[in-house]
Amino acid sequence: MNLLSWYIARSFLRNLIFCVVAVEFLVLVSVLFGNINAVFSSWQGFVDFFREWGTSFPRILELLLPLCVILSTALTFVGFSRSQELNATVR
Repeated sequence: MNLLSWYIARSFLRNLIFCVVAVEFLVLVSVLFGNINAVFSSWQGFVDFFREWGTSFPRILELLLPLCVILSTALTFVGFSRSQELNATVR
């Protein structure tokens, strides 16, 4: 791989990791607010919530990963366009 491919891949992976973390955090917060009474009623409820969330993490990731890939691809190209790295001359 040449230097340009590494540069594009690094930018894409950075955006992909950001998207996955942000979307998973939003899912966590929405589920937390949906079960807020059960979660904060006792320590056992709090532990059970995070155990349930940890076991459902792969399922959620399987559903959201295609969305994150598309979003990070768009963010990568928008970032390149914003910094004018996509300008090319056509002959």
